[in-house]
Amino acid sequence: MRGKIVIILAILAIFILALAGCERVPGTNMLKIKPPVNDDLSIAGEWKVETYKILENNMYPKDDINKLINKKIYISDSMVNIDSQIFKNVNYKLKVVEGNYCISYQSKYNVSNLGVNNVNVITAADKNNVIFDFFSIDSTEGYVYYRGILLKVKKIGDIKDQDFIASDGEANINSLSVNEDSSETGVLMGLKVPIKTDSGKTGYKYMTLWINYKDNKVSIHEAPYILFPRMTGMWTVFPRYTYENGFYKQFFDVNPLNGKQKDNVPKTLDGNYNLYQSINYIGNDYIGLETYRGNDFKGEYPYYKMVPIDIFSSNKGVALEDIYNNQINPVFAAAFQSELNNLNPNQKKLVDNNVNYKNFTLLRQQGKWIIQGKISPVNDNYPSYNFDTNIKPNANLVKYDTLYVPWRLLRADMPTIEDAYTSPNGKLAIILIKGELLVYKINNNNKLEGSPIFRYDLNEGAKVIMAEWCSGDYVTYWNTSFEEYKKKVEEE
Repeated sequence: MRGKIVIILAILAIFILALAGCERVPGTNMLKIKPPVNDDLSIAGEWKVETYKILENNMYPKDDINKLINKKIYISDSMVNIDSQIFKNVNYKLKVVEGNYCISYQSKYNVSNLGVNNVNVITAADKNNVIFDFFSIDSTEGYVYYRGILLKVKKIGDIKDQDFIASDGEANINSLSVNEDSSETGVLMGLKVPIKTDSGKTGYKYMTLWINYKDNKVSIHEAPYILFPRMTGMWTVFPRYTYENGFYKQFFDVNPLNGKQKDNVPKTLDGNYNLYQSINYIGNDYIGLETYRGNDFKGEYPYYKMVPIDIFSSNKGVALEDIYNNQINPVFAAAFQSELNNLNPNQKKLVDNNVNYKNFTLLRQQGKWIIQGKISPVNDNYPSYNFDTNIKPNANLVKYDTLYVPWRLLRADMPTIEDAYTSPNGKLAIILIKGELLVYKINNNNKLEGSPIFRYDLNEGAKVIMAEWCSGDYVTYWNTSFEEYKKKVEEE
């Protein structure tokens, strides 16, 4: 037990000392993350906007910014009323951050600019959309980061769910239906596509699709590499490699879109070996990788790992219990042992018979994200064996993964279906078949409506590694970010 405590303290020390300032990747200045107990939600109540500061341009209508002064914000354990919009399915996430935690990369504005050394940050989200970040100074004062605007707020009263809507005469009650059933929907979809490298080996290229649905029309735009949303804004993933002393090492640069782009070569790349890596999954806080380390790569990756984005340059994965708790270990171990028991004696001699709780990733299976584990070999050139963990990804890994049209019905209608996604408002479906992406409307009976309203050609073998949805005003912001990202990539 004491050994575990020492390890945890050592990791925490590395986290705190590794980075400083907004130009660096945040997260080492993050002390802990946990969901607050809603019954004890410290920011619950009625708040009044006193002043504001613009940190991100083009996220909020300029003509309406001054109208935010003196507006009321109502927060309860499951509902939020802000800017005359009501969200009724709100969940919260608490993190404690230090002074060098970056609030805005565009303005290089961090927590120390608020005049504090550390602060509780509570993120409010509705389904797949972040509503705001609340920086709690004390029980009566705080800052709300909302759509690129930092609002200084003061608590003026308490509130409860039963009188939530009635208490705000300014609120647009119709916003309830707008937030849940917006006619404008978008999804950023990350793909990896198999390619042959110059050396004849199998590799991958990465791309992002921005799929936008508005006024019964679909538009799909493509850009190289990966653009993905986080609580702190848009981020990017660029594949990189080094070739020194005859050894090839592949890695990925992960940076905020509006931050300084740097080649973050992991320190762990030293050594006389080749390193090949592939991305399986990109979420808000983690990236799932598969890796090969050796000198005879044949397109197989014998190890999985889930790397926190905030310390991605460490190239080190976390254990499953870091994302859940240690009660998840017996479930993972049982799945590992079941697969190990299926191996014959000769196969067992070539693999590590000890369970590795860091050896997992996320993959798509029958329209869902699943957690897959791996039994790795004692030598990277020997075979590895995958197994289903029977563990459902939690909200720390996947924010939204609902399929409104059951997979069995989709499979019955389209036997060649490979993957499927549905929008949070239940109105749009994206279906992947071999070499093609199909967009359908969903009717009120949760069935696909007629023929596809849009068809898009895909490279053969393309796999989805990310799907992040948005609706309402966020569609405009994501669209602007995508255009900005695409322009930046084209200029490089």
